[in-house]
Amino acid sequence: MVGSIPELGNWKDIKCHLTWTSGHIWVLEKPLIVSEPYFVYKYIMKDKTKPEDLGIWEAGIDRIADLRILPEI
Repeated sequence: MVGSIPELGNWKDIKCHLTWTSGHIWVLEKPLIVSEPYFVYKYIMKDKTKPEDLGIWEAGIDRIADLRILPEI
C-alpha cells in the first residue's frame, strides 16, 4: 500500500506491506498508526523477488481514508 502520508511513503516508497492469509484476507504485521486523520492511498501488487519492479498499481481514483468520521473509543 502506498499513499499521501509519511507512513505510506508519500507516494514514493512502499512502507506498508500487506500479507495474504489463508483466510483470503490482506493483513499487516502490526497496526498502522498514522499522523494524519485524512489521507489517500492505493494498493500495489509487487513480486518480492523483483524489488526494482514498480509493480501493478490499482486502477482508478485514489482511495480515501477519513478517520475523522469514525466514532471515538
